[in-house]
Amino acid sequence: MKNVFLTAGLISLFSISAYAQNPVLQSGTVTKGHAGMWTSQGVIQDAGPKTGGGPNVGISDLPLLGTGTPLCIYDAPVTNSLGSHVLCLGANDGEKGLINYFASGAATPLPLKLCANGSCFDFPFTGMGAGNVMGSAPTNMTDVACFNNTVGTLIKSCGGVTANAGSLAATAAIAAAQFNLTTVPFATRAGNAHSLYDYDGAAAIVMYGAANGNVNYFIGDSHIWQNNSGVQMAALSGAGLFQANAVTTNGNIQSTGGNILACASPCETTLTTTGNVAATGSITGSFVGSTGSINSNTFINAAQYNLRGAVFAEMDSSATRTAIYDVGNNQGIVLYPNGFNYYQNTEHYFRARPSLGGTTYAIFNGHGTFNITTTWQEISDDNVKQNVAPYSVGLDKLVTLNPVSFQYIQPPNARADPNPFAASAAGKTLYGLMASNVKPAIPEMVSTATFQTSVGTPTPPVDTLNNGHLFWVIVNSIKELNTRLLAVETAAGVQKK
Repeated sequence: MKNVFLTAGLISLFSISAYAQNPVLQSGTVTKGHAGMWTSQGVIQDAGPKTGGGPNVGISDLPLLGTGTPLCIYDAPVTNSLGSHVLCLGANDGEKGLINYFASGAATPLPLKLCANGSCFDFPFTGMGAGNVMGSAPTNMTDVACFNNTVGTLIKSCGGVTANAGSLAATAAIAAAQFNLTTVPFATRAGNAHSLYDYDGAAAIVMYGAANGNVNYFIGDSHIWQNNSGVQMAALSGAGLFQANAVTTNGNIQSTGGNILACASPCETTLTTTGNVAATGSITGSFVGSTGSINSNTFINAAQYNLRGAVFAEMDSSATRTAIYDVGNNQGIVLYPNGFNYYQNTEHYFRARPSLGGTTYAIFNGHGTFNITTTWQEISDDNVKQNVAPYSVGLDKLVTLNPVSFQYIQPPNARADPNPFAASAAGKTLYGLMASNVKPAIPEMVSTATFQTSVGTPTPPVDTLNNGHLFWVIVNSIKELNTRLLAVETAAGVQKK
């Protein structure tokens, strides 16, 4: 540390070495202890007292260069046996400016007093108040400190943490039996539980410790979960559990008094669990990967059901059809709301249960319809029939029918398809009767039907034939021919053997 001692002798020595060829002239009287200053070339005079002495009096420039604290002021000589107090100033101590006040030697340390416009403060703080902060003493050790003026220089006690004293910040614990927001309770500790309160001051969340089973109670008519963007992710109420996104759990999901709804309508959220899902009400959602059971006392709603990770059944988003899939992920059965059902595969088997031997009763495929007895049975007991009357249509009508060969017309597109068999019979030559030929002769054989196209739209009405009815017309025709034959034989004298 450099010690600066400004004396008239040093200044004179400097002047002589710099201007040895010219004499230095003294102007005016001098006072012992005052510094000298140049007034013009070769002229020096008394610089005046340390407090200044009027215009143009006093040293105007005292350059002190260097890092650290190049200027230090002592209240006693450095050789004083009792030590001294030192105040040092530095423009750059290597990191920042520095004011350093300390006791040297055997001197007793003193505080540093800073004064501005008549207000003085001692450092380190030794004034009134808890923690040596300037201001009035608090009434309680846990009171909150707040500003006591509008310029932020004084503080005072503002009472306990329930006071509306602005913001409260701490790097250590804040101890209280209750925290309030304004005057409404926010958090309390009572008995074995911590409680958080809602806006109306009612307990909303009650949390128990290990002594009470680590149970938390969420109390309210409904509970909403949102993401950081304010989008609702889930809701829980007496109506059930509503979930906007996937739910994953390794435990059980159970409702003993309501429904479980995994999403809002339309429901396409996935619920994945390795436990069980059970409710006394309905269960709605998409459940995937559950190694447990799914039980409901009413019904289970889902956009899709999977079996071991593969799609089993689903309803399309527009709710126009329901599809049941085979193990190859192909739609095997498609059900439409107007009663039209599609059974889609190359063959369809109707069998008895395995416990009954698994006997095949009937087969439907592209070649025809087959059954185990080769015939189709109908109920014909006299006890189940009424309004019985003879049916006499016979030979005269039968001979007007003209069998033909034909092929089904292929529609330009699926929506224009009035015939559900057209695509399957493309290019095939079939045999039968024309409805327009049958209707005038045997109208009871002709009916009108509406089918459904391959895209699920109804077809225009088309005529259909009950070819089985023709059997009874043939029976009557044979009987009529037999009567004629007997008459011929009688006229010819042919005797029956």
